[in-house]
Amino acid sequence: MMYSYQVVFTILLHLELSPHTMIIGMAAAESIPTKPSLSFMSGGVQLDPPQPMIPPGLDIYHTISLDLTEEAYIDPEIAVTRAIPYGNFTHQKLDVWTPLVSSESKENRKTLLPVVIAIHGGEWEVGYREYVGFMARHLCSSSNQNFQNQVIMVSPTYKLGLYQDQMWPQSRDDILEAIRWVTKNAQEHGGDPNCIILTGHSAGGHLAAAVGLDPDLLLSRGIEPRCIKALFLVSCPLGVQIRDWFVPKNFFDRIKEPFVRFFDRSFRKRMIPMLRPVVGIDEGDNMQAIIATLKEASPLATLKRMNHKTKQKLPYVHYTYASEGDFGTCGIHARRLKRLLPKGRSEVMVLPVTGHLESHFCMQDSKCEWYAALARVLDEYAPPPK
Repeated sequence: MMYSYQVVFTILLHLELSPHTMIIGMAAAESIPTKPSLSFMSGGVQLDPPQPMIPPGLDIYHTISLDLTEEAYIDPEIAVTRAIPYGNFTHQKLDVWTPLVSSESKENRKTLLPVVIAIHGGEWEVGYREYVGFMARHLCSSSNQNFQNQVIMVSPTYKLGLYQDQMWPQSRDDILEAIRWVTKNAQEHGGDPNCIILTGHSAGGHLAAAVGLDPDLLLSRGIEPRCIKALFLVSCPLGVQIRDWFVPKNFFDRIKEPFVRFFDRSFRKRMIPMLRPVVGIDEGDNMQAIIATLKEASPLATLKRMNHKTKQKLPYVHYTYASEGDFGTCGIHARRLKRLLPKGRSEVMVLPVTGHLESHFCMQDSKCEWYAALARVLDEYAPPPK
């Protein structure tokens, strides 16, 4: 089953942020119930934990992602172990996708496979780890002629806002805990705990960057930063400070950009509700606390504070986004990322697709350039056996 949708919807695909034109659909979504026709089953199992609402726009993301993953469950070349606890919280579960090999072959295998940790998106509000399951068909199977490396794929669940809670920093801490689980348990599944790739789409990519580009944070959780070899970030925000959301439309916008970022209170007022899952927002919250939280949650801000010697030790970073209809911030953040990282340590790929979700859905195709880019990086760190 192949999907190729040009998905157009208000909340995500036309998020053109400027002080003059901005659409924020988050607050409106709270009053819109989930479509009754949506399925919450995947591979014959009820999705967990239950989520009260998948708003319009994200219902397409939900449905197509789950439909694509259904095919992964019946793929004869891969296997999945589902809902493995990786921490003490009930939501801390992950799926492990592996190449399907006989027990004899498993015992005789001498080479451990790289581990790709794939983090789903969903506005930081909703989503399921099953949204990325379909990628295992190309990452774990030996039949993909364009991707000969083969990996173990791990997809974790993490704390979500669900349109009422603050997900940060628990969501970040969940990803750290999932990485720690991989370093301790990957070998049982044939994975190399010293060769990890983090990838994520949209909100998932933001979380991958937030942990993968902060070696001090990794060390504080008992994770050796060198075990993460690369980040593959897809259509995600790399900065969530107010200033990071301004998208200049023309020459005049670029001239006044610094002033709008720092002095336009109306722009700030309109942005804060959209960032509710990151900052919370209670009556007693003050702007200084909100600004501090947004800075902490911004990978670009982390990089700016980092010295050159530390940057040299960071993992390779690959950033992908759609050529049309993606967030206006994608290209801006990608260019800032490239300027902040040492030369040769990053790559930006613009996919020939239209729409924020298409940069995710296009990975159903084994010929997607993203797989070739991942293969090139893996060839350096974990070349496929001859």
